[in-house]
Amino acid sequence: QKARSLFVESFYDKVAPPVGHELTENMEKEEANAALMSLVKKLGAKLKNLKFIAGQTDKIKEQGNTESLNRQVTSLKQKVSETNILKLEIQETKFENNESDEEIQHWSEAFDLEIAAIENQIVELMNSERAAKNKMKEENFLEELQQEKAKFEQKLAYDLKLAENKQKEHSTVTVNVNAKLTARIAMVVITLQFVIRQLI
Repeated sequence: QKARSLFVESFYDKVAPPVGHELTENMEKEEANAALMSLVKKLGAKLKNLKFIAGQTDKIKEQGNTESLNRQVTSLKQKVSETNILKLEIQETKFENNESDEEIQHWSEAFDLEIAAIENQIVELMNSERAAKNKMKEENFLEELQQEKAKFEQKLAYDLKLAENKQKEHSTVTVNVNAKLTARIAMVVITLQFVIRQLI
């Protein structure tokens, strides 16, 4: 009977969990759940902050400032990246907690829907930033063109004035020469008339 009792105890030790094993297992599960809940809570805060930042997008797009657009794109990309990293950590923790693939897939798809809208905003912002840069380049080009036009018109006006002054100087010289020549001819005519009268 003593031998049978030892056999039963030995069998129980092999099959039944040791004393406190169930309690330890429950504590580990609770700790794992607490860790998961902490990560989920952290993810919720990141998503909330991400949506808050994204809420400023329309106002920034209306302003059309390239610097502001670039900062918004950078901020959103950074926060989306941080959120995705946390998502992968939560997925891994869920697998460690023996959640089913279907449950994890469902949770992951719900998360992706939240992020998809933000990623669409990033694409729109990048397009707006590109358009704003092109507009700024066009405006700068037109401004340079106007400056070149103004310089050309100024130089043209100066050249025309210079040519006009030279023409006036040339005309004055011509008039003076003509006047002197006319005076000399007149003197010659008068002299000839006087000589003729004396001869007669």
